[in-house]
Amino acid sequence: MPKLEERVYQWFLKRASKNESGKVRTSGVMARLCVDIANDPVALRKAFKHLHSEGRLAFSADQRGDPISSFITVIRPVVDIPTHADLWRKTLEGANLTENNIAALYPLYTALEDFNVHCMEVLLAGLRRLRDEQHLVAGQPSFVVSATYLMGSSKLLSTLDGKCLRLFGIDIDKFIARTPYVMVGGGGETSQTVILVENPIAFETAIQSAASIRHAFVCTFGFGLSNSANEYGNQLAGTVETGKAILLRRTEGLHTSFETLMQHPEIHFWGDLDVAGFQIFERIASKIPHLKLSALYEPMIKAAANSACSHPYVMAVGKSGQKPFKPIRKDTETMLEYCERWAVDQEIVCDNDIQILSGLALEFK
Repeated sequence: MPKLEERVYQWFLKRASKNESGKVRTSGVMARLCVDIANDPVALRKAFKHLHSEGRLAFSADQRGDPISSFITVIRPVVDIPTHADLWRKTLEGANLTENNIAALYPLYTALEDFNVHCMEVLLAGLRRLRDEQHLVAGQPSFVVSATYLMGSSKLLSTLDGKCLRLFGIDIDKFIARTPYVMVGGGGETSQTVILVENPIAFETAIQSAASIRHAFVCTFGFGLSNSANEYGNQLAGTVETGKAILLRRTEGLHTSFETLMQHPEIHFWGDLDVAGFQIFERIASKIPHLKLSALYEPMIKAAANSACSHPYVMAVGKSGQKPFKPIRKDTETMLEYCERWAVDQEIVCDNDIQILSGLALEFK
């Protein structure tokens, strides 16, 4: 019974979280509990009575103990406020901030467990100064910005919750995560096409193929760094958005700059056939309007129709957080139809297809 009681209580807590009053409408609640928790009205009524007697659910009851009031009030558990959270709130309230600013910054207490009041005051002063002067340091690496404004620490800015900082008025997206390095391979003395590649493994395969004689492949430098697998493309998009990067040459022959590469008249994008991949494509295309999708997507589109060669958006493949978005471009809209339910990683494309399709733009029928 205690286990069932806890499940019932958590069920009520979840529904009560939608409103400040903590009330859940009584009508139909037993039927919903039978579906969601256990199809056992007798056991559920016993759980009701125990939760009512313990003071965790409040309602008017009949002689049997069943709720007869229109609403059931969920008594939320008392949460002890950590000492450092209380100190942080007092620091904010004593700093002549607006209520909105206090509400924005208060959740930062989770990262300030070891801070005393003086350190909190110094941190807050740094955050206010950064908010006022962020336009002066836009485009600089975030660790440099952090060390300059936040107590000499290069890591503190990345430790603090980004959503809170944005609500406070600090646009952390203006600062680059690290000095951007970009790899380029192939192309010879001159390249027919520049192909932006989302993932480093696909990049390595491409530059070792015969296609590298005629075409240049570009990818963010990922080996040896702490980037998670799905961040390479976002780093590439961020680098294109800033327009500056240190170019690392993976092969001999092509001598140019990142800026020059991005101005190539034939520039294509090749990434995973998934929602996140096309979000990256649209970010880059906003800076490079003549960007096209590579024909290297053709074998991936075929694979998406084969359950043995495609995968769903689940945690095991690193895609559980990908959510649909409204595309701006028509080509993106078409491609999203291919990967609405099933995705394909670009590493599935074989050497022969890379040799044949590199340099060609994807054609839509």
